[in-house]
Amino acid sequence: MILPSPQIAIGLLLISIGIVVSFDIRFDPLKNKK
Repeated sequence: MILPSPQIAIGLLLISIGIVVSFDIRFDPLKNKK
């Protein structure tokens, strides 16, 4: 298996972090309502 270039690895990390942050923002109001 060939390792991806640093740019691709950083891009995937940023995308994964963005998805986690967006999910936290979406679900925080639901938790607060309960």
